[in-house]
Amino acid sequence: MTSSTNTPTTAPISASSSATLAASTPCCGGSGGACGCGSSTKDIRVVACDLDGTLLTHANTVSDECAAYIRKLQAQRGVRFVVSTGRGLSRTFLVKKFLPDSFHFVCLQGLIAGKYEANKATLLFEIPLPEGFFPALQKLALYTPRVEFALQEPDGTMYVNSPMSISYLNSIGFSARLCTDFSKLTCKIAKLMFPIANEESRQRVEDYITSPAGQELVRLNMRVLHTAFNVEIFPATADKAVALDYLVRTEFGLELDNVMCFGDDANDSRMLSMCGMSVCPSNATLAAISSAKKVSSWSNNQDCVLKELQAVFGPL
Repeated sequence: MTSSTNTPTTAPISASSSATLAASTPCCGGSGGACGCGSSTKDIRVVACDLDGTLLTHANTVSDECAAYIRKLQAQRGVRFVVSTGRGLSRTFLVKKFLPDSFHFVCLQGLIAGKYEANKATLLFEIPLPEGFFPALQKLALYTPRVEFALQEPDGTMYVNSPMSISYLNSIGFSARLCTDFSKLTCKIAKLMFPIANEESRQRVEDYITSPAGQELVRLNMRVLHTAFNVEIFPATADKAVALDYLVRTEFGLELDNVMCFGDDANDSRMLSMCGMSVCPSNATLAAISSAKKVSSWSNNQDCVLKELQAVFGPL
């Protein structure tokens, strides 16, 4: 992996532009599309898609027909494809066989973004951890009652505060290792993850984060994100929409108005609200449903992405 990164000092998207986009772009599927919202498909030059719960089925696969359509859309129509995911690079590239040979990516909830081509990933954008993060994290790790968490780096390395989940994490593509002193870590980019099994475990995590040690960490300008299966903490300036906006402007010379995006969870909300066209599958969370311009009739297990793309772009 090579790196030629930009680290923004301010988010490139303003709140006013978000409101303007939300008001001016009703849905998707313009002339020739099946949606009938009135948006113009000729303006859509980029498709950005979440992975888990959206493009991928619950079995972690993509249908042959969907994979072929995405490749043809880029090769024949010049519509660029961007993966926009909470995953790190290693787990993102586990599914690259379903993607075009070259594509762009937003990973780790927008902490990094770049492009993949010629079997090589190049980082173009990154948001580093704030100064003082690791001493504060060590205080949290020592706080009792303890809650299991993991610090994830872009390459799939995970530092965990409990050995219980190491074998499971390694079985799904991570490289997990036990860490007894987080203050000694030096990684530049990472997110903190708390696994959620049920509402009881979610409450335990919430109590942990709102403890004095947890709040000391959050006060370092960190964002707390609640998704369906995790609670995550990472720099507050990071967001899928921010990183996607950077890629679209600098790599393609376009705007978010030119993007059709797909997502299913709270981490997709800003992206869904700001892109020119946006769709969430029928299995989406309420946070995604309230932000998307269209809620599909199909779920991720029913080829939602393929069917919505076909409705907009037609047969290829």
